[in-house]
Amino acid sequence: MIRPSRPARLTVSRPTDRRNGADAVVVTVALLIAAVIAVPGSMAAWVETEQTGALVVSTGTADLHIAQVGGGVPRLSPGQTSSGPVYVLENAGDVPLEVTAGVSVGDGALGSATTVTLGSGGSEDCGGAAVSVSPGVSSPPFARLDPGETTYMCTTFSLATTTPDAAQYEAEPAFTITMTGVQVR
Repeated sequence: MIRPSRPARLTVSRPTDRRNGADAVVVTVALLIAAVIAVPGSMAAWVETEQTGALVVSTGTADLHIAQVGGGVPRLSPGQTSSGPVYVLENAGDVPLEVTAGVSVGDGALGSATTVTLGSGGSEDCGGAAVSVSPGVSSPPFARLDPGETTYMCTTFSLATTTPDAAQYEAEPAFTITMTGVQVR
């Protein structure tokens, strides 16, 4: 009897592949580099933003009415002080106002020797604290007016005792008082 032969087993030994570990590292690094280069906006995944409703800014109307109710610029002798015009100030707007004033004086010795003082109060005598205003410089706030409120502003003029003699022949200087109402925050 012939016996079938068994197929021979062939044993092949494979050489050890040392590159498998190195290939895995190379592939991992390549994927990381590709991810950073290909997806530059990927940082957005860690940044959170939140939207809110619309911003509302409320404003109002600033409306300062000024009327002269008495007096005029007085004629002064050196060293003399006298009352000047009286003004009524009304806040006709719908926001509170702080009122400041500035004074400008015409050229000449007479104008530069004159000092203007402003006062405010609830009546035509003004009774409140007075603020001295130098030409070309704005006063600190001298009145605060709520909407619909009215106050008076009085002026006082003083001529320095050191007024030069040449000033006695000058025409009366032109005075300009500029009042500004600024919305109170």
